[in-house]
Amino acid sequence: MTGQSMIANAAVKLEPFALHDAVLATIRRAILDGTLEPGAVYSARALARDLGVSQTPVREAMLKLVSEGIMAPVPRGFQFIALSESDLAELTWIRALLEPPAVRLAAEHATDEQLQPFVSQIDAMAAAVDRKDIPAFFELDRNFHLGLVHLSGRKHLAAIIEQLRDRTWRYRVAATTPQDVVRHLLSEHRELLRHIQEGEGESAAALLRDHILG
Repeated sequence: MTGQSMIANAAVKLEPFALHDAVLATIRRAILDGTLEPGAVYSARALARDLGVSQTPVREAMLKLVSEGIMAPVPRGFQFIALSESDLAELTWIRALLEPPAVRLAAEHATDEQLQPFVSQIDAMAAAVDRKDIPAFFELDRNFHLGLVHLSGRKHLAAIIEQLRDRTWRYRVAATTPQDVVRHLLSEHRELLRHIQEGEGESAAALLRDHILG
């Protein structure tokens, strides 16, 4: 089916110097909160019209999502790929194999200065929980996890993990996730960061494995 474009209300302020990133972030949020639906086809022209931008940054954003396996180009636009339960389980299992070792490396090598921004990210996640902005929480969650992975210093591993996360996160979270679940995730984030700050790589890896599979 062809999906109707309805993301105008989700649009962020689009500054010219960061137009591509802003459009991509807006589309990601629309995916996360369920505005864009798996299996539906979306036209770059319609999305651009809703966002009040030209088609170029929208096409660039959609092609980025194609490279991540989230969208697929079709004659009428871009189709949001739906994952089967078995696909989701397999990709999550692969993440659980790859992401914990990356975080273990981060715990072994990251400096206090490198870790300081993650304290602020957790504070921002807590604020999002308090105001019940669940999509904002999970956007911050994505950035928190990927930021830690990049601290491993293994850029190719980080790129693979980023692609896996971006293919699965829409299916593991939703705007209607209960507050107690989100607060539990936040608590695990705090504990994970504590292990990393204290250089406890094995403990960080074990906690993250349970966090992914839980």
